[in-house]
Amino acid sequence: MAHDVFISYSHKDKQVADAICSGLERNSIRCWYAPRDIEPGKEWANAIIEAIPRGKVFVLVFSESSNISKQVIREVAKAVSSQLTLIPFKIDNIPPTGSMEYYLNAIHWLDAFDGQLSDHIEQLTKRVLAVLDMDTDNIQKIQPVKIKRKKASAVKILSYILAGALIVGGGAWAAGKLINKGEAGGKTPSSVAVPSNEGAFIEDPENSYTTGNLQCNLSNGGIAASYEGMIYYSSNDNHCLYKMEANGKNKVKLTEGGVKNISVYDGWVYYSDFNSPSSIHRTKIDGSATELLFEGHTEGLRIIDNKLYFKDGRKSLHLTSMNLDGTNPQMLNEIDKLYHFAIAEGKVYYSNQADGGCMWRVNLDGSEPVKLSEQSVDSIALSDGYIVYTLAPSSKASSVRAMNMTTFEDTELYSDYFYYLTVSDYGIIAHSGVNKQHIYKLPLNKNAAVEISPHKAESISIADGWVFYINKEDDKLYRVDANGQNLELVE
Repeated sequence: MAHDVFISYSHKDKQVADAICSGLERNSIRCWYAPRDIEPGKEWANAIIEAIPRGKVFVLVFSESSNISKQVIREVAKAVSSQLTLIPFKIDNIPPTGSMEYYLNAIHWLDAFDGQLSDHIEQLTKRVLAVLDMDTDNIQKIQPVKIKRKKASAVKILSYILAGALIVGGGAWAAGKLINKGEAGGKTPSSVAVPSNEGAFIEDPENSYTTGNLQCNLSNGGIAASYEGMIYYSSNDNHCLYKMEANGKNKVKLTEGGVKNISVYDGWVYYSDFNSPSSIHRTKIDGSATELLFEGHTEGLRIIDNKLYFKDGRKSLHLTSMNLDGTNPQMLNEIDKLYHFAIAEGKVYYSNQADGGCMWRVNLDGSEPVKLSEQSVDSIALSDGYIVYTLAPSSKASSVRAMNMTTFEDTELYSDYFYYLTVSDYGIIAHSGVNKQHIYKLPLNKNAAVEISPHKAESISIADGWVFYINKEDDKLYRVDANGQNLELVE
């Protein structure tokens, strides 16, 4: 169906987007916004990219969340290139930063962070009607709307009362039953998973709660990351750190030693040594300076909330954090052998070796343990409110699944065995456990999995639409685009 207005927003501001859509459509302004207008079976990203240029006006719900949302920034870029009229609807009193500042610097704002939201929507409606050259004299108003504004890290409660699951403060109800968040000792509790067939509506797949690289890339070795138009990667030159443009041109060598677990942030490349003892370093993006941050065996390095997190091999792989300059390292909890782990919003999701590899969640300090699965897991990736994971082949039936991090609704995405999951805008990129470890793309809309590389692969990382991996047959770095085209050895 044709539309006049595309509404862009972060999922954390969906109430506001709903109210805007209601106000505009009451005045015969046709709107398009996700997920309402995405056709069944269509990939989320493709539907959005196709819908934006078909409109005339692009309304951006600007907030702390949308300001840093990669998905929203891509939508704004598409609207600019499609020459739509942009109207930023500002619900948080903050300036745009980074890429958002670049796109919105010369755009006139509509401030909506004070007063009644319904009054601001009325003003928005008048502006849209004027752009569309429609009558502005008989505005149909909406009823006053109360929106509970929250910090980006707050627990999302409203709109998640689904399948009888509700999270309230420190307690949790699932399918009408109180979840025991006591200590993990004694009788092992049942998992909190709520079976569901609703699917996983992941708005911003590359929101993985880390800075400088996707957390799922880092869980798989982190051999490539993108930053300001360049790709930083562990090269075929003894795994030394190189950078290049996405088209493969202008390669520059940055280090003499091999690297992995690459993250690029604020002008620095953070990484650990490719070979033992895997100490942690950082190097300026121009290669002008290198600093040793932590000496000793480490695993799983990543940046979250301006801190470095890693597993300390000297202390039974206990989770450790330190400042970005390497100061104040401290062990966070007593969990031994922290396999298959990911971190988000002060929580650690991991495969609990003391419980047969079942998936658990704890606070960073190890408190408030919650069992999430009854079977062992063999990959954990976090993606914009979802835990995307694989049930291990030793389980009753291996499958790729998605669990809502708030409601614990749990959906099967693919019934075959895929592991080393990397969730991105292009779908889930993963190893096949049944076809010689070849790489497959698993669309998030549950369409058929597609093979994109014929090699026996390891250490998958995706950067700027390219899938980087090591071919186990010749131990060389290759890349292929996310559609399975342009396979090449990275020289």
